[in-house]
Amino acid sequence: MTISADDLHPQIVAALETFEKMSAKERETQVSKYYAERVNELINLSKQAMPDVAESRWPKAIPIRTAMTNMGGNGEATYADIRAILGELGAILAAGITY
Repeated sequence: MTISADDLHPQIVAALETFEKMSAKERETQVSKYYAERVNELINLSKQAMPDVAESRWPKAIPIRTAMTNMGGNGEATYADIRAILGELGAILAAGITY
């Protein structure tokens, strides 16, 4: 299945809307490993949807620190950082919307 900007843009917009309800203190919290992995996946999917966009325009993937436990760890980013990344993705994908 081919992924398109039409598929991803609404998802990015919906994710950005969740940040409106967060307090400034909450936005400075470090993200979970799961959330960092999910955002990294959205970056990769966006690149697939918009292959002609210069690599230098894409946000970098979030480094992930894994804890000694099976599911532990976190992303080396805050929710404010994630909001900025999703904003960048949304802007790039908006150029590819066809609907």
